[in-house]
Amino acid sequence: MARSVIGPDIRMAVDANQRWDVDEAIRWTKALAAFDPYWIEEPTSPDDILGHAAIRRAVAP
Repeated sequence: MARSVIGPDIRMAVDANQRWDVDEAIRWTKALAAFDPYWIEEPTSPDDILGHAAIRRAVAP
């Protein structure tokens, strides 16, 4: 709904508030890709450096 309201030219950010584990973050990031988010903030714990690296590898464009 947010994308339909703001249109395709506005950058949209999503904040996951550290709620996802690594596998969930990968699934949600891939699912949200259809809506062209510019940024997904805190997909998992900021202390999980290896988890963030795994997410990046899994969803890299």
